[in-house]
Amino acid sequence: RYKGKPLVIDFWASWCGSCLNSFSKLETLKNVFGDQCNIILINGKYTKDDYSAVEKSYDTVIERHGTSTIPSIIQDEYLSQLFPHIGIPYVVWITKSGMIQSLTRSQFLTPEAFQHIVN
Repeated sequence: RYKGKPLVIDFWASWCGSCLNSFSKLETLKNVFGDQCNIILINGKYTKDDYSAVEKSYDTVIERHGTSTIPSIIQDEYLSQLFPHIGIPYVVWITKSGMIQSLTRSQFLTPEAFQHIVN
C-alpha cells in the first residue's frame, strides 16, 4: 500500500493544539493528493497518550471538521526512534524511492510542498 508512493509521517499528541489543527489541513491535502501520496499520523508512546485520550482527540477533530480518515499509529516506539525529534508536530517527508526528503514542522503542510514531493 505504501511502497512506490511518497509518504508523509506526522508525529502528534492529543495535548498538542497545533497537531490537532493540522489534521484538517492533512485531510484537505489527502483529498487532493490521496492517489499520489500516503499520509500517516504517529502518536508516540513518549506522549503518554492512552487510547481514550486519542479517541477523545479524534472525536474533537470530527466535531470541528466533519471527518478524520488518515490512519494513525498510537503508542509507537519504533518510528519515534527512527526519526528522533524534540517537539511536535514533526513531519517526515519520504520520497517514492524511500529517501528522506525533509524534516519539518506543520507549517510546511501546504499544497506546494505536496506537489513538490509527488513530482
